Amino acid sequence: MYNILFSGGITSIEGNVISVETDVTSGLPYFSMVGLLSSEVKESGERVKSAIRNSGYYVSPGRITVSLTPGDIRKEGTGFDLAIALGILMSAKVLVLKDEDMQRLNKTLILGELGLDGSVKGINGVLPIILKAKLRGFTCCIIPKSNAGETHMIDGMKIYLVNNLKEAVDAINGNIMPYDNNIEYNKNDGYRFDISNVYGNDYAKRALLIAVCGMHNILFMGPPGAGKSMLAKCVPSIMPEPDMAERIDIASIYSICGLLKDDISFVKRPFRMPHHSITLKAFTGGGSYPKPGELTLAHRGVLFLDELPEFKSEVLESLREPLEDRYINIVRNKGTYKFPADFLLVAAMNNCKCGYYPDRNLCKCSEVEVSKYLNRVRGPLMDRIDMCINIPRVNINEIEAKRGNNSSELKNIVDKVMNIQQIRFKDLDIRYNSQMNNEQVKEYCTMTSEASNILKLAYDKMHMSVRIYYKIIKVARTIADIDNSDVINEKHIAEAIGYRNMI
Repeated sequence: MYNILFSGGITSIEGNVISVETDVTSGLPYFSMVGLLSSEVKESGERVKSAIRNSGYYVSPGRITVSLTPGDIRKEGTGFDLAIALGILMSAKVLVLKDEDMQRLNKTLILGELGLDGSVKGINGVLPIILKAKLRGFTCCIIPKSNAGETHMIDGMKIYLVNNLKEAVDAINGNIMPYDNNIEYNKNDGYRFDISNVYGNDYAKRALLIAVCGMHNILFMGPPGAGKSMLAKCVPSIMPEPDMAERIDIASIYSICGLLKDDISFVKRPFRMPHHSITLKAFTGGGSYPKPGELTLAHRGVLFLDELPEFKSEVLESLREPLEDRYINIVRNKGTYKFPADFLLVAAMNNCKCGYYPDRNLCKCSEVEVSKYLNRVRGPLMDRIDMCINIPRVNINEIEAKRGNNSSELKNIVDKVMNIQQIRFKDLDIRYNSQMNNEQVKEYCTMTSEASNILKLAYDKMHMSVRIYYKIIKVARTIADIDNSDVINEKHIAEAIGYRNMI
């Protein structure tokens, strides 16, 4: 007897609905699976047969054929097990359903890995698969109980949570109640790092505020212990809370990577801090069938690169595309994969190998060694960084001085400026000042004649590229927004130029 159920898989970071067709006929015992299957999917045959037997069901020996379609999409993962087992039980007439139950199954998604004892185990990528199924008109889904946290962002679908194969059968028969997946989201208070704990460096804190307000990429340069890393780790505490669309983006990526640990982990913006020894594949995403890398895991959040010159040159060069286009393309023989990579880049580096240049009392590096070290970060990448801040060593008086604004106070400013940008770009596909193209800069960044003259003078004196020229205007636009000014004046443009402070 032939039967069809529906399950799902992941391609790149997109969910797919997969048809699971089963056919059980009399004949010599034989089990066959087709449909461009990965090795873990092919192995599901043994898991399914043992799970059915150990759950107390008996299927007469015969020819069992399972087909996963569409046949031109590679099937990966172990999430098809439960649908295959239920399909076999129905095709073998061990499980007989009423007509209304059969109709409901046509709009039901079934996901889960089976243990040999019939238990249903959690899988990666549940959220994007369910979201795709919802777009396809599915109204129900049966998933492992351990994946319950990923359903809290989904409305309009009945969710059935199961621990084993028998409970899945009960769900199909309508003998268990759907899961109530409605929760109230709370804002994340109490970040680990608060900017009031950073001593001194008010100039750098001001720069960091501007960077977050307009999502401008920023580089901190200075000696060891000046507070570069501490400032970077404070960034999430002053960023706005992600809206629902951003939560879904973040949660979907982390679900695919198996990093969605609890019900609220997707509420916070990501903060990724890869070590400088990271490989290119781990950074950008890779493999024969690419999976997300650090660039994508930082999507909608912060990517912090400490000791920037120590990263491999190929890793640094891979930043060019995402910093401009907010996504990264990975090309393989089997296709092109597009991963989102819209993040705020925060980087930190010393001024030389030992870290103390230009303090000649401490630095023993030669001028050639200093130049060689700084040149590890090449010009094309520096062109894509909006703000370069030189942080000096902290003075003893700054350590003992009264603390400045805390993260909550700076976050209020960020929220205000973000709202200004939201109104400004409401009819466009951009959200922040840093994302404007050159034509949009001309439209939304009106300057006074004095400000324009200062910028023209700086362009010649500092030998700017056209890209840096426009980035300075965008930074000045953000500074003007903080001051509630519709026009960029000479004060705003002068401050923006000052944030290209290279040694």
